[in-house]
Amino acid sequence: MLVCMVTAKGAPGATTAALAMAMTWPHPVLMVEGDPAGGDLRSGFLQGADAGRRNLLQLAKTARYGLTAVDIARQCLSLDATEATRLVLPGLPEPFLGASLDTLWSPLLEAASRFWVRDPIWTKRVDLLVDCGRLDHPHLPWRLIEVADLVVLVFRATLPSITAARSRAEHLRSRLEEATGHSDALVGLMIEGSYRPWEVRETGMDVVATLPHDPIAARVLTERASAPRGFPRGRFMRAARTAAVALRGRGPEPATHSGDDAAGEAVTIDAHRRGEAPAHVGR
Repeated sequence: MLVCMVTAKGAPGATTAALAMAMTWPHPVLMVEGDPAGGDLRSGFLQGADAGRRNLLQLAKTARYGLTAVDIARQCLSLDATEATRLVLPGLPEPFLGASLDTLWSPLLEAASRFWVRDPIWTKRVDLLVDCGRLDHPHLPWRLIEVADLVVLVFRATLPSITAARSRAEHLRSRLEEATGHSDALVGLMIEGSYRPWEVRETGMDVVATLPHDPIAARVLTERASAPRGFPRGRFMRAARTAAVALRGRGPEPATHSGDDAAGEAVTIDAHRRGEAPAHVGR
């Protein structure tokens, strides 16, 4: 499953939402920080953890000579120490390198289709959750957006944000209809504010989930600030889990193979095998 997250205007918290959902996604997932304006995770949540050597720019350089699932895994960091089923690929280290990604997206899609992770019973294909950034960027990854199972427009429940999102949504629907004939792939993810989901739905936007406006949770996920007691079970992460389940439920049935199956030509990433496994993000 491919999920692309985009924003219309300002900073409504798409990267924070994507990271929270990656931590709670009900299936093996790879969050790609694909914003062509540059990544925030390296200096924020990751606190520089190995991200100097593992990032999207390095993957783009590798892709010039062909790209495999193992190449992707070598650029990933794991959010769960032992299973390595929740992965993150840090974004561009500088804000003016968006053009360097233009030729990456097609080989990334091809290689990701053969990206599997192994657990004791099943071998599972990894879902892609891509933070694509603002819709007005000249190097927006349209190659991904146009073929995504879901395009998630993230916005705040404020009048300026809703107004901007609504106009961009019309453009997105037209582009998706022209590309694939499936404009219904566009859904909304709302950050709480002055308006309720049902009020926003009256404008024609399909709001599939809502996240709380929680500055403390945002600091934990953007600055790696000290998490308050019970943070993983708190309101924000519960809402992120609900949103993740809702989005995954709109996608295709997860592809799996039994442990005895060779999985065809698929490359299986084993967290316990050196050279293939992503590095772990430690506390």
